[in-house]
Amino acid sequence: MSWSAPQKTCRRDRCSRGFTLVELLVVIGIIALLISILLPSLSKAREEAKRTMCLSNLKQFGNILNIYASANGGRVPIGYNGNKHEGYMVASGASMQMLGNLYDASLMKQGVESYYCPSKLDTRFQYNTAENPWPPPVPANINCRLGMTVRPHVQFSGEVPTSPASTNDIQPFRGKFPQLNMFRGKAIAAEIFGEPFNAGLAVDPSITSHKNLINVMYDDWSAGACGINAVDPNDNTTILDKLKQLKASGGIPSGQTMNDIYLDEISAKPHGMWHNFDMQK
Repeated sequence: MSWSAPQKTCRRDRCSRGFTLVELLVVIGIIALLISILLPSLSKAREEAKRTMCLSNLKQFGNILNIYASANGGRVPIGYNGNKHEGYMVASGASMQMLGNLYDASLMKQGVESYYCPSKLDTRFQYNTAENPWPPPVPANINCRLGMTVRPHVQFSGEVPTSPASTNDIQPFRGKFPQLNMFRGKAIAAEIFGEPFNAGLAVDPSITSHKNLINVMYDDWSAGACGINAVDPNDNTTILDKLKQLKASGGIPSGQTMNDIYLDEISAKPHGMWHNFDMQK
């Protein structure tokens, strides 16, 4: 006589039962909650990485300024072409501009993509785009720009420093490149910021690439992030105030307004966004 263990049985509807609608909704809700918690952290980490890369790129740009200065008696092309926000110009059509001096000195033949901010969405300040081709010379009516800009200390006409026509700069070395030792304790370069308002391109100067921070380099080659909400005691305004003023102007400011926004070094109390950088060193 043989004996076998009793077989375990269950109703088909119990063994094959899946998740109920309520259970599915609970799982989906948990997943959505986790995503909502993680996404801000991931976004913040991604932006922090881009800001760090931008800071590294700014230091790379500082290296070629230093090399140029060492080869030219301490003098460097630090200034602006035409308007005080244009400290980034390499070429305009076939005409080389201020930072074109660095290109002519064979300091920007390779690795040029390192001189741009990875967070910049404006294609005019990205490497080798239709609006910003590389290398110079570029097609007529097109500008060649870096993603870094220099202190608006002296006006240039093409590659040569000149006397400004409508600003109030007074320089001790008119007609020559400024020397680095003139900028002790001052900001000499930064990532692109403060482009005048342009409705056609949806450019809002009050929105910076790294939220409330702008990467800045000083004369001793140290670099870091400056806050746009820091108050300059010389005029009791912040960089953000200046950027909003720039936006409200609806275009490129001129004369003393341009100086007030970007840099006025000859008033009894120097002021402007670049002076605010100086105060934050």
